[in-house]
Amino acid sequence: MAELASKYEKTEPDRSNQPPLSKQDFLFLVKNSDRLRTRLDPLCRFVLVLRGIAKDAYDQVAAQLGISRRAVERAYCIAFDTVESDRKTCNDGTPTSHVDNGVTLGKSDLCEA
Repeated sequence: MAELASKYEKTEPDRSNQPPLSKQDFLFLVKNSDRLRTRLDPLCRFVLVLRGIAKDAYDQVAAQLGISRRAVERAYCIAFDTVESDRKTCNDGTPTSHVDNGVTLGKSDLCEA
């Protein structure tokens, strides 16, 4: 976890106050959790659960994971953007293997409604 965090600390977060997941994003995450799990690294997944679902503050998530707030912010931005992008992609019918956003780790064409 610390190794992943150090990579995220070296970059600036895209948005420092990204909101927790919307109900729509949460439902998509539940239905597509296996697919999203393959697209996000472990740090992004932990941060997505703690910030996006449990709605913990960035500082609280950082303390729980023993990493910097900057790493939490960046990991959450990536996780949030991946969920949003995948949800929109699934809604418009474009396979996610045709979308290369440069931050995901895996590819899948399967979207559950």
